[in-house]
Amino acid sequence: MGESVRPQKTNIMLLKKYLKLLPCLFMALCTFGLTSCSDDDDDPVIPPVSEVDENEVIGTRWVEESSYSDGSSSTTVLTFSSSTAILSISYNEGTQTLTNTFSYSFRRAKNLVLLSPKESGNASLEGTIESGFKMTLINTSNNSVVAVLYKR
Repeated sequence: MGESVRPQKTNIMLLKKYLKLLPCLFMALCTFGLTSCSDDDDDPVIPPVSEVDENEVIGTRWVEESSYSDGSSSTTVLTFSSSTAILSISYNEGTQTLTNTFSYSFRRAKNLVLLSPKESGNASLEGTIESGFKMTLINTSNNSVVAVLYKR
């Protein structure tokens, strides 16, 4: 009689042991199922690169006009001639206007315009042209945006 009880007890112990592993197996199967779907990721949208003629900036004028809550305003104008780019920044406060003008030589590579100052002490600038009519002008020494200009 003692022999017939013993195999049942062993089977119950094995069943309890496997039942303890069942939740771990279930969690592992769910995890593998969730991580194996990497093909669902969308490809990033890359805007088309518009090719721009190297000489297209010559004779153009780029402008940014800003108004502030205190009533003051500023106007930034970048004008390209065949050999020089002139950057003019004007601040208007009431009846007073302060204008600074800077002269640059420039090089063009597709949608990038590199502006090198003709006077010492002025910052080097880099302009990125987007869609042929918008230019983001950045001070290369501290990577700050100087202006977002629009072609006029």
